[in-house]
Amino acid sequence: PHTNTPRMVVDDLLDHAITPCHPEALLCTQAVHCYQPRCLIEHNPQYLQVVPYAVFTNAAGQVWAYRRCGGDGRLDGRGSIGVGGHIEVDDDRDHLLATAYAALQREVAEELINPPQHIPDLPLAWVQESDSPVGRVHLGLIWAIPWTKAEPPQPRKGEKLTSLGFLDPGEITAEAGFETWSVLAMQAVTAGAILCPSLSLPSA
Repeated sequence: PHTNTPRMVVDDLLDHAITPCHPEALLCTQAVHCYQPRCLIEHNPQYLQVVPYAVFTNAAGQVWAYRRCGGDGRLDGRGSIGVGGHIEVDDDRDHLLATAYAALQREVAEELINPPQHIPDLPLAWVQESDSPVGRVHLGLIWAIPWTKAEPPQPRKGEKLTSLGFLDPGEITAEAGFETWSVLAMQAVTAGAILCPSLSLPSA
């Protein structure tokens, strides 16, 4: 089962494609979220599946990208800059921020053979779009993560993605083959990082 949130709970996030992330709002109890089989919510826009989404940036201001090769047929072949995935039951913590953070750590470790040594506590922004079947039922929570290792991210064998390496932001926003979420996440990162208020991640 995947976590989902009733659309009415996050209505204030849905008027904009990119919304600054205010961490205080993520310290809500898990009571407003529930876990249901994906088959029951994947096509129901009354619920939004929160997806933690990591964007890796290098010292040159480039962003790591990959191309999907399998998995969800609606996204197969598309370019992406986000490493992440659905929140699972085992990720559950006392509040959404800690839950999403746990899910992000798990997803990054599952998908890369050389995950970053440190993931910042706080996410950067929400992204959402309602023009595609995938976008209508998902809500992205973006983390910007500096990549400090000498080697770029390396997908694990068997993962359904192929590395494109680090690309300049303009290559991503101009390329029609990239997912809408990736373009929005790229805009959020290059905009600054839409700065979040300073807040430490509470212990789960």
